[in-house]
Amino acid sequence: MITYGIALIEKPGEDGLDKEDLQLLYGLVSGIYSNGSTQVYPIELSAREHESSAMGFITPKAAETLDFDYETSGLHDFVASILDDMEKERKDKHYQFKGIDIYLSR
Repeated sequence: MITYGIALIEKPGEDGLDKEDLQLLYGLVSGIYSNGSTQVYPIELSAREHESSAMGFITPKAAETLDFDYETSGLHDFVASILDDMEKERKDKHYQFKGIDIYLSR
């Protein structure tokens, strides 16, 4: 099973994450068998053309790869382009950006 650098779930503008979302996302970035000691950072990236955002976690390694700058690195534009265009959606929910494996679910 893949351990992702970033794991996100799209939510409508007024919704947040629930316990099941948090457990799924944490498991995807920390490894399914993690003892809960893996550090992650929360991340939220808004769609550009819709009232939704992708919420979840990013690992320290992935954040460092992007110099902790999700705008200049292009990550925000990359995720927003998927949120705004269903044609870019992948059935396996697996994307790659600058060598970082990303899980993005609707």
